[in-house]
Amino acid sequence: MGLAIVISLVIIVLDQLSKSWIINNLPLHESIPVINDFFSLFHIRNSGAAWGMLSNQNWGIYLLTAVSVVASLYIYYLIYINDIKPVRITLALILGGSIGNLIDRIRFNNVVDFLSFTFGDYHFPTFNIADSAIVIGAICLALYLIFRPDYLGKIRFTNRIVINSADKSELSSNEEFENDELEAEIKKKFDSADQINVKDEAADEQPEMKTEDE
Repeated sequence: MGLAIVISLVIIVLDQLSKSWIINNLPLHESIPVINDFFSLFHIRNSGAAWGMLSNQNWGIYLLTAVSVVASLYIYYLIYINDIKPVRITLALILGGSIGNLIDRIRFNNVVDFLSFTFGDYHFPTFNIADSAIVIGAICLALYLIFRPDYLGKIRFTNRIVINSADKSELSSNEEFENDELEAEIKKKFDSADQINVKDEAADEQPEMKTEDE
């Protein structure tokens, strides 16, 4: 749990520091080329989701803010109730990214984006460190579950303990075994009691036989 919290905090700090530098050093809608015709820092504001989705909707920012709050709380809850380390780490990346963008939406009513990539004539939607953490965390989680499908059934989505069919069969077998043992022990006690009663009756009959002989 501690490592996951540290990872989320690191993502949040890096995201907010990078955005602060962009806000203070790069005017809105201006860019700084880093690798010609491939990568640049381009300051824009996004009132929608990742890569500009819902940015044209006036209500989008409010919906996304509410969704971000609920999602962040639930992801933290998942980190808390699950003890699978790789799952916690990937969820921590997603949580850090979600909170990083949530802070922007609360402060500015939009999200600061600045990482801009161009592939030939195609310009990839501008994003930020928080977006990167969310995508990387989601991809790593998916890959982990693809290559380790046996852990899929062990991931908990609520605090309620779910018992699979194999565990139910094992529990049922154990209960039957315990019931058989209990019945055998009770039968043994009753048999012992019967033997004691028989001995007592035999002891009571011996004096009577001596009296008759006399």
